[in-house]
Amino acid sequence: MKRPEYRLRVDDVRVYYDVKEDAVEVLAIVKKSKAQVWLEEKGKRT
Repeated sequence: MKRPEYRLRVDDVRVYYDVKEDAVEVLAIVKKSKAQVWLEEKGKRT
């Protein structure tokens, strides 16, 4: 997956983010149950 570059799991929540040179861009914070739908809609494959 090209975007999001990184994923973080926090209990029942998923945080998707990218790291730019000197900043972290949070793309989404979604419940685990909605994570797959978000990735299919918003994620960019390599």
